[in-house]
This record gives sequence, C-alpha cells and structure tokens, in this order.
Amino acid sequence: MAVLKPIKSRPHKFKIFGADIEGDGQRGIIKIALVGDDVCEVFDDANKFVKLLHSHQFRDARIYFHNLTYDFGCLIDYLQCDYKIFDNSGEIFKVVLYPSPGKPVYLLDSSNFYPGMSVKQLGDIIGLQKYPTPPQLLDTEEKLYVEEWYCKEHNKLWCVDCYCLRDAEIVFRAMQMFYEVIENLGGEVGFTLASTAMKVFKSVFLKEQFLTPSEWKNEYCRKGYYAGRVENFVRGWWDSVNVYDIISAYPWAMANVALPNPNYMKFTVDESQKNVIFDYDGIAEVEIEVPPSEPLILPYKYKDFTVYAYGLLKGRWTHMELREAIRRGAKLRRFYSSLYTTQNTYALREYAETLFALRQKYKAEKSPFELVIKILLNSLYGKFGQRVEGNTYIWKELTEDDEDLTNYERIEAIGEREFGAKKFATEQPNYVNLLWATHITAAVRLKLFEYIEQLWDDVFYCDTDSIHTTKKLTTGKQLGELKEEKTNQRALYVGPKEYLLIDNITDGITCRAKGINREAAYLYLVEGRAKYKKPTKFRESLRRNIHPSVWIEIVKERKISVTKRKFIPPEFDINRSQKSSAWEINEFIAFVEKIPPDLLYMPVLSF
Repeated sequence: MAVLKPIKSRPHKFKIFGADIEGDGQRGIIKIALVGDDVCEVFDDANKFVKLLHSHQFRDARIYFHNLTYDFGCLIDYLQCDYKIFDNSGEIFKVVLYPSPGKPVYLLDSSNFYPGMSVKQLGDIIGLQKYPTPPQLLDTEEKLYVEEWYCKEHNKLWCVDCYCLRDAEIVFRAMQMFYEVIENLGGEVGFTLASTAMKVFKSVFLKEQFLTPSEWKNEYCRKGYYAGRVENFVRGWWDSVNVYDIISAYPWAMANVALPNPNYMKFTVDESQKNVIFDYDGIAEVEIEVPPSEPLILPYKYKDFTVYAYGLLKGRWTHMELREAIRRGAKLRRFYSSLYTTQNTYALREYAETLFALRQKYKAEKSPFELVIKILLNSLYGKFGQRVEGNTYIWKELTEDDEDLTNYERIEAIGEREFGAKKFATEQPNYVNLLWATHITAAVRLKLFEYIEQLWDDVFYCDTDSIHTTKKLTTGKQLGELKEEKTNQRALYVGPKEYLLIDNITDGITCRAKGINREAAYLYLVEGRAKYKKPTKFRESLRRNIHPSVWIEIVKERKISVTKRKFIPPEFDINRSQKSSAWEINEFIAFVEKIPPDLLYMPVLSF
C-alpha cells in the first residue's frame, strides 16, 4: 500500500538559464537570447543556439522561457536531436532534448512558476525594467506610438538585441530568485510549480506518514470534488461596487480545517449508519432535498456545469457541507454510502502558517521573495486532487525508426512531419488524497458562503475567494480575513469570469474575460465581439495542420447562455441591470438539454 512520507534525500542543485525568442510571426526567428551565470549571448542564427545546447555544459540544465509554447514553436524547425514535448491542455510546459547519450537538456516555462505574470511585471518586482517592444517587432498601428529609448550597451535606438537579452535576463533572475527561496526553505524545485510545493511539503513540513487512499477510494471522493464557487448574481451595469478578497483562502483552510486522517478510513453502505455524516468527516453519497430559500449552499454537477440549485439532489458531498445544508433546512432523504475517517489531522497547518508568517516578514521588508512564498502557499492543495490520467500528452516526432505506430494513441501531422502522442499516465502517486482535496476546497466555499449569506441582498458576484458588494466590510491582515482589493467601481457583469470594473475616481479599468486576449477583453465585454491576433499553439497547429507559433486573426463573439443563475427576461442587454434567481434542479437540467451546442461554448472564428 502506498504511503505519503517525508523526503529524507538532499535537494539536488541545478544549472539554470533564462532564454527568449523573438519570432517574425511566420515561423521565422529574429533573435534568440540566453542568460546564465556564465552566459550572456544573443543569436541571429538559431542553428548556433541549438548547437550550444548540444554542448556538454548544458547536460541536465534547465532553460526557462516565459512562454515556452510560443518559443518552442519557433525553435522546432532547428532541432537536430530527439526530443519529447510535454503538453497539458494545449500548453507546453516541458520539452526534453536528447542531444547525445547521457543527461538530457530541459526546456521549461517560467510562467508556470509565476502564473498570470508578464515579463514586465516580473521585471518590476525584481528591479530590472523591461524595455518597451521595438516598433520593428510590431505589425499593428501600435508601432507608430512607441516612445524612443536607447539601450545602454550600444546606445542604439530600439535595440532588438538588448530588448531580447533583457527579457532573457529578467526570466533568469526571476527563476534564480525562485530557486533561492526554495533552497533556503530546504526544498527542491520540480518541473512544475505544484510539484515544487509538494517537494517542499514532504521534505520540510511533513512529520508523519499517511496511507494513500486506494484508487477506487480517491475516485469515489472525486465525484464530491468541486471547484471554487463562481457566480454572477446580477447582469448589466451596477455602480459603487467594492471588491474584497479572502486573504490566502486555501492556506487558511489548510491551517484551520481538520482534515480526515486516511490512516483511519472506513466505508459503509449501511443506511442505518447515516449518522456518520454528523459524527465524522468524509464524503457521502446521498439524496438531499434543498429548499428554495436563498442563498444555496450545495454545488451540483450536471454535464460540464456546476450549479447551486434547489430541489431533490443526488450526489456526493463532504460531510461538513451536508451538515451546513441540513442546518439551513435541507432534508436528508436517502443515504447510499460514505467514505469517512474516525480521526482527523492538521497535517498541513505548519506548511500554511510557517509560509504565511514568512510571507508577512518578506512583505514588511519589501523583499521580492514575498511573491515566491505567496505563489507557493497557493500551489499545494491542488496536488492532492491530481488525476492519475489527466490531459497531459507526450509528443514525439516520428522517424523511419518508428515502425510500430500502435505505441501511440494519436498521430498528427504538420506538413510532412508526423508526431505521435501518448497520454501521460503513471501509477497513483503517494500524495494523491481526494479526502484532503475535497475538504480544503469545500472549506473555502463555505468560508465564501458566510459572506454571501451575510450580504445576500447586496452581493453581485463571487469567484472562489472574492466577493463584490456595495457594502463596506471589516478587513484584516491575517489568514482568512478580508482584504479590500477595489472600492467605488462601476461594474459591468456579463457572466461567470466575465466582468468589467471602472474606477469612479481614477477611471482605471479592470477586464476579466477568460480565454480572451487582454487587449481585446474590453470590446468583447462591452460590444460582444472582439478581433485580435494570437499565435497558434502546438496542439492547435497539429489539429489545423499549420506551423506552430504563426500569428492568426481570431474573432470571439459572446453567446449568452448563463446557466448558473436564472435571469428573467433571458435576453441580454448590458444597459439593463438584472438580478437572478436560483434554478430548480429539474428545470435547470431541462434548460441545459434545450441549449443548442453552439451556444454552450463561445465559438472561436479565425480568418
């Protein structure tokens, strides 16, 4: 039986580098920059860059790009060795080069370690300013308005060499900082952010051993594993909105919520034992009748949707969520089964509290290390819910030596080149524990629900750990307390993860439109249609049979089918402020079944 236990080996030291590629948008390369402790070079010839990677000094090295999906698409034509591409949901997060027998070279993505952050933002944090994009690298009207700047090295106007080199240096310094923080903690940097957080937890904070739930037990729990609560309770324009965030919501849950101890697991299908829901923590499959009084507390999954509905629901939920629902009037109609534990643990408390205290210390010192600790704090819990077989594919370019193509689940082509893919799957890792993952996410939903319930007549939107209201709320600085993010905003709410905030004092604009280019998000939200350019990703290029990292024009149109809440009238008009009501579960299912497939998802049109 697998066991989660502390790591006793010494952390490994790695050679790291930062790199950047400037492409021409049509599969060509303009410049490549590489920066390390003893390397600082710009290449006009991609073949020279690749040849350098083949040299002995780069064996077992980790080379970070801030958008590996794009940069590798530019580089792929120049590779002269075997390689494997690791692609998760269309994003390349790792490429392994095998230039010769011996240790490989790893190409990795620094944006995986600094999620949502641009190179400019990273540069500002570490005190290394990014140069504005030279006009010769732009193909839009924007190039007419670039301010003049001169590089220090050559005193040259809009120097592309120094622009590219500065980006690579920012990436290198940012990753160097990341490694320093992790090594100071006593951990080791993995290939991804989540794996790094797990390595730190196991090597520094894990003090005892825990049995890993077997695969069927984890899959039983997975049906009770819901993401953060995201709902727009209104649509249209609203004024004087304040935005609050729960400070480190997931670390708060890890520190304060008693988690089921997997060393004491039990499973029952005996309906006479339904009181385990009230006596212990775990996951239960039940039928529960939820009254129509709002707000509603239990999430419910149907197809690709998660909704908070009333009526007779059948599903799996954590015992703590069921207890809260019953306390608010829900009736338990039938008990089917439960996976529960007779003892609890606070195994994640030290990780959360120690790192939060360290973050506060770095913050007071105005140290950029604070950012790394903040990211690390929020990156552990998801690892406990990892799928054994997720959406990661390993791609290999096929050659004449690949005679047995049955080894590959997929074979795709780019021009005359063929690529074979296998879905990445391993035995269940010893850290996968859906009992913990479900309870951490449930605790955060319940924490958010406290504020939704408190503000019910004046809550406009929520997303995982944030809430929008016109009320003024008490704030603090500790785990789980509220922090005021924005105040006095004019807000446009379109749908889940689709809203616009305009500051009534500064006129500053915040756009949120998932999957939409930042520059195009405003037009998409306000006018319902946006056009912009984006580079093709690797998996997309295989599907379209075009070269990766070629810029194409995209048009996105808004197709309103807000199903998480019910709006009357259903027609969408951004100038009409509308409030919503909850769905009755059968009404919701019937509604979803009637929606044409092209309205369920926003189409992407390219031309």
